[in-house]
Amino acid sequence: MLKQTLMKILTSFICLLLISSMAIGQSQSITVVHMKNGSAIIECKKVIDGGGIFENRETDNGKYWISTQTNNLLQAGLKKAITWAKLNEEHQKEFEKEIIRIRVTEKETYEFYRRYIPEFSKEAKLIFEGHTDGTFTLSLTVTDDVVTITIATTEGVNNLIKLLQGKSVNSDIDEIFH
Repeated sequence: MLKQTLMKILTSFICLLLISSMAIGQSQSITVVHMKNGSAIIECKKVIDGGGIFENRETDNGKYWISTQTNNLLQAGLKKAITWAKLNEEHQKEFEKEIIRIRVTEKETYEFYRRYIPEFSKEAKLIFEGHTDGTFTLSLTVTDDVVTITIATTEGVNNLIKLLQGKSVNSDIDEIFH
């Protein structure tokens, strides 16, 4: 029983999500560590394919802590993006619209102070871009750091919501290793 509980906790704490970006040869690796109090640490890395000439490179793109309230706001914004994606499939409009602005704190700063300090936080914008072919691009951009997490599928958005809720996105593995 304890072993199962620990595995569930571990599974809900650390999940990995690969999201392909629109650029050829690039993908993003997003890791979300969901804390007991509802806050989360989001880590994003870019993986760049060298195209056979160079080896694949992985670069840190950002590591941020978000509070419980910010986590809930971000999830609500992501759910709104799913609604807009469905609407844009039908109406096929070219537009860009901001969904929400949130505050994030760099992971190292949060780990040092272990609390939210407004002066050390940075603004992040969740922006939805609709395209005339009915597709969309969703970007979470940390303004001061020029860090962007990009998602272009409703499945990717749903997976990010699950990660922020502390759920796993890989149910096949969870069924085997529970």
